[in-house]
Amino acid sequence: MDVLELGRKIFPKDSGNLLTGKINANCHLMKIIYKRINMGIYLRAFSLFITVALTGCATSVTMTGKGYPAVKPEQVKVLFKDKPKCAYEELGFISTPLTWNQNVAIEKAREKAAEFGADYIVIESIQKNAYNDASASAIAYKCGTVDRENVDLRAK
Repeated sequence: MDVLELGRKIFPKDSGNLLTGKINANCHLMKIIYKRINMGIYLRAFSLFITVALTGCATSVTMTGKGYPAVKPEQVKVLFKDKPKCAYEELGFISTPLTWNQNVAIEKAREKAAEFGADYIVIESIQKNAYNDASASAIAYKCGTVDRENVDLRAK
């Protein structure tokens, strides 16, 4: 069995396109195999990308204090490195996924802090990559007295 016959057995749909000369047939067969292998690689890479994108897009929170009723995100004030100037309770550590830019990352942290009633978030760090994508790390605070004896660490 020569390469031309083998190509017709493996790829019956493409057999009409195979040329009669053995050199051309070999070349065409290699192009077909190359295209099919590349499509497999692209499909695997795409499915890996989708999996990472769907599982890595959540803003994570580690509660260190108790949660309060939700507030509007606009009510949460953003500070950089400085703690609030009131008596405060630390509510939790917030980490955002990679977003389009640092403004979006900060806004995601602010929205998450608003869900558990924070008055302030203090941005501890912003990480950027070469494409200007950014993620933020912040700590959420609630102004008021702190009851360290009755802290519920379960997220609400």
